[in-house]
Amino acid sequence: MAERIRALLEYIVNHYAVVDEQKDVDLNAKAAEGGDAIRDEKGKVDAREWERAAALAGPFVHGLEAAYQARLRGDDALALDDRYPDQNAQADALITFLVSFDLAESRTDETEPGHYRYTIAVNWDALAQVAHAAGLDLFDVLAEASK
Repeated sequence: MAERIRALLEYIVNHYAVVDEQKDVDLNAKAAEGGDAIRDEKGKVDAREWERAAALAGPFVHGLEAAYQARLRGDDALALDDRYPDQNAQADALITFLVSFDLAESRTDETEPGHYRYTIAVNWDALAQVAHAAGLDLFDVLAEASK
């Protein structure tokens, strides 16, 4: 069910991406900035993160499903090649919403000048805990999606 994987993405955006970016706003605020300016900047950050999530939702779903299929095959990681637009988008989504928050690890290898293969290893235990916090059973969701 793509909707349930999207619900996981929404949880990650709300509880990790937005929070992380808003902390950055607080840390980088100048002493002379008023509360209204900081709130406005936090609002902009919030909107940017949700726009980014909306743009990457499909690739996130497909990338997570592909990583799960790789896991079922016994592979520790998913390889994605930036020469293929769909794989490049999946790599972007997984790196943005999983690797950035220690829910996965990635390695990048140059395949030819200016092109790269991303190897992404999902931390399934950590992601399952996040899914649980979101009210989802990660492996049930992924098993259902792979039918």
